[in-house]
Formats: sequence, structure tokens, C-alpha cells
Amino acid sequence: MKSRKKLVLFLGLSLVQILIAVFIVVKREDFIYIFPAKEPQTLRELAYDKDRRLGYTVHIKENGKLVPYLVLTKNYIDQGNVLLLRKHLVEPPMSFRDGWEEAYYGHSIPDAFMHKDFIKRLSKDVQENIPLTELGIKPSAKNAGMGHIEKIKRKLFLLSDIDVGNYKGRVRFEDDRNLLYFKRKGGVKEDRLAYLDGDSIPYSWWLRT
Repeated sequence: MKSRKKLVLFLGLSLVQILIAVFIVVKREDFIYIFPAKEPQTLRELAYDKDRRLGYTVHIKENGKLVPYLVLTKNYIDQGNVLLLRKHLVEPPMSFRDGWEEAYYGHSIPDAFMHKDFIKRLSKDVQENIPLTELGIKPSAKNAGMGHIEKIKRKLFLLSDIDVGNYKGRVRFEDDRNLLYFKRKGGVKEDRLAYLDGDSIPYSWWLRT
């Protein structure tokens, strides 16, 4: 009986040692992929940084047409919101500002387009269920003396340089960090290439910082 207990204890300790060894060898964010994928029950469970094997893609209707969105993270800048990125660029391409106007995100053409025009493409139910996210942006010239960061709240917004993997010389806002999706894909330059639906010509896209 004692020998059996010792054997069970030995096997138990060995299993723990194996798991610890695997955890050390495998990157922390990859550890989950040792186990089988579970059927997602919520949007959060589809996120790339939750389990990318599930495809991290959902389709949302824009003016009645289903459009693919990538579910990038389950908790964007620690505010509890799931972050979706439209897979294809919105037509037509647009400038960031008019002429020589100040390059301030809060008054930019993309920002105005998203929360005044683009959001109307979504159903009322979807619009009402998109939470506001507090974002850090470079302040306008008017508020430049009040600090390095200006806070705004938006339902729809552009990603930041930090989101796509760039830290140096950029505005940091509290819990900003590189998104795992862009960490795995490589350099910032390549990640900022996107395509119109059905078009093979690459375009770069605007960021908010």
C-alpha cells in the first residue's frame, strides 16, 4: 500500500514538474494553446489574445451588408472593452486634416467621419451596445500647456502607435501597451498595411497618435 502511495505521489510530482517545465519553455501567452480550444460563448472569448485558434473574426452588418471585423483584445487598455478592428479599409481613402489645419486627432477628418457618419451604417442596437472608451491623445495647440495628454471618449476610434508596437517617442496613456496581435505579426511598417475589400493594392492607415 505504501509503495502505491509513493508511486502516486511520484507521478503527481512528476506531472507538476512537467507542467512547470512546459510553462517555463513556452511563452506565457502561448501556454493556453497546449489545451484544446473551447467553443466561445461570448465575444470576449473570441479575442486574439484569448485564443486565436477560434479565428478571432466576427461579422457586423453595415447598411445591411455583413462585414468582417477582427476581435483583437478582450480588455482594451484595461477598461474592460473588447476591441474590434475592421478587416478592410473604408472607402474612399481620406486625409487626416484639411489643408494646413492643426494635426489634432479630436478635430481630424477620420474622427469626425467615424462618430458622425460611419456609425450610422450600424444598426441602432449595435450602436447602443458599443461602449465609450477613454483615449489619450496629443493635446490641441489650445490645451498644449495643460499637460502631455488630452483625454477624449469615443465609441469608434483609430488605433495608436503603441497599439501597433511602437513605444519610442510616443504619447503614453496610463495602461497603453502593444496589442498581442501586432506583436506576433512583425514590424510596425508591415502591420500598417491594409486593403480595400477585394483589392490587392496595399494602403497604409491613419493612427490617432
